[in-house]
Amino acid sequence: MRGRRGLIGLLVGMLVLFVWNGRTALPAGQGSQKEQFRDPLSGLTVWRMTSDGRDAGVINHQGDMSGEASAFSPDSRYIVFAKARGRGTFPRGVYIMEIASGVERLLARTNLWNPYPVFSRDGTEVYFYDRTGQGVHVKAVSVETGVTRRLAYFDNAEWQEKIEVNADGSLVSVHIRVKGVYYTYVMRRNGAFVPGWDPSPLSGDGAMWNPVYPERLLVRRGSIVRAWNVFDLSDTSWKWSCESCDVAHAAWHPNGELYFAGGYVVNARTGEALGGTGIPPIHPYIHPLDAARGLDARLTADEAPWFFKGKGRPRLYTPTLRQAMRGDFRHQLVAVHYSSYAKNSAHPHPHWSPDGRFIFFVSDTGSDLDGLPPGQPEKGREGTDIFLVEVPEDKVDSTGHKVVAEGFGVLEITR
Repeated sequence: MRGRRGLIGLLVGMLVLFVWNGRTALPAGQGSQKEQFRDPLSGLTVWRMTSDGRDAGVINHQGDMSGEASAFSPDSRYIVFAKARGRGTFPRGVYIMEIASGVERLLARTNLWNPYPVFSRDGTEVYFYDRTGQGVHVKAVSVETGVTRRLAYFDNAEWQEKIEVNADGSLVSVHIRVKGVYYTYVMRRNGAFVPGWDPSPLSGDGAMWNPVYPERLLVRRGSIVRAWNVFDLSDTSWKWSCESCDVAHAAWHPNGELYFAGGYVVNARTGEALGGTGIPPIHPYIHPLDAARGLDARLTADEAPWFFKGKGRPRLYTPTLRQAMRGDFRHQLVAVHYSSYAKNSAHPHPHWSPDGRFIFFVSDTGSDLDGLPPGQPEKGREGTDIFLVEVPEDKVDSTGHKVVAEGFGVLEITR
């Protein structure tokens, strides 16, 4: 009897050891890694979804995020990510994780340290890159069965960037670097190339699919950036074109008409510029449910190393488009992103979940300026971990915080 009581006591003790903030947290790499805490500045709930970045090199979406290159599944139940330096029972490859449980599952192994995985529009597959020899493959793996199929192969490819899926899921665009130059290729879901977007196109990097019109792809072709009809390149019904716009660091409005690039908002159909200052958030991502809000749509804005000549602080905000057009994107602080800057090899790349409940971001945890999240710091490491911050609807427009900023950094945060 005494032995049984001792065993029960030991089990209860172990359970208590792993319970933190009302949730069960298991050691990194076993079962759920999910740990909940409150952001030290905003007070919002943050979930650290992975805690093995320093060991397994968790990386997600090294390339710029956009509305069609999201880590979330269409139903907002799962995230997809890559482990770059996995070892042992957690090999390098593509993983999905259920948000509610924090339990991850290996979908496919790859030979690339960052295969840029992204869900199909129906959530049944994940597209990703792989490499053999001098070439890069574009593959799709079934979420249910793990069966992998190849869509395309590019010989002599030096590097690859984000994979993007159009609004109805029928087309996929990929970005491949050959001899130092990036090209955009467009294919159907079965791997058949769209004429004019085959392996010798005239298009550049940073393409973004329109969120409403499935045939419209904003991309540079030659010297012109336009929302091209990929099936009829002679179509010029969308008037806006721009020779200097950085497509890679920009965002479509979910209404499909407005485009935010370089701190400016443009009506992409008429070419009308609605205003801006040229001071951009580096990785904007407009709330997917804000189509009817016009210039009051919310977006994510992160402070990256090149902001303020490297003297900024790691912060994540959700200003409105109108505020960002004024160059005033430091509104509605939602999180510190814990980055040391120097070793954050993926940058935060924040983006909303399709249901608008979460903002996803990646970060190392090498900065202790504002305290560290649970789990071990990763100073001196290249790995990054995944974080989700819960942004309740009543908190998005007014967090109750006022950010007082001057010069290069946030000086004071008051309620």
